[in-house]
Amino acid sequence: MQVPWSWQEDEWTKYKEFELTRSHLLQPSFPTSVTISYENLSPANLQKEIDGMRALDAKLTHHPGDYFDPNAPINPHFVCMDKGSNWSEFEWIICFSRDGRWSVRMLGLKRDRSDFEMILRGVDAMGTPSK
Repeated sequence: MQVPWSWQEDEWTKYKEFELTRSHLLQPSFPTSVTISYENLSPANLQKEIDGMRALDAKLTHHPGDYFDPNAPINPHFVCMDKGSNWSEFEWIICFSRDGRWSVRMLGLKRDRSDFEMILRGVDAMGTPSK
């Protein structure tokens, strides 16, 4: 999978999951991380995961300027949820591939969103992992 040049594979957290990180050189800031997991969910379990994330957001405290987009139009092959605040440079995005194979999560800076979209395209092109 090709990733933007400023990203590196941080570590394999499990056989079916890995993490990419991006540090912002010359700028003291929070690093952005993207975790990619092979899920292989059935359609029913995929919907349970999506509904669970939406229900979790409904229980969280919201402040003026907060937003939650339960159907963020990031990639047509993924169902994505985008959470952040108009007052913060941070955002959290979680996407599930519509076929149930992959979940991809980003926690980091809004300015890294275009890189995240590029990573999603790479994940979409990946096949099923093998040992």
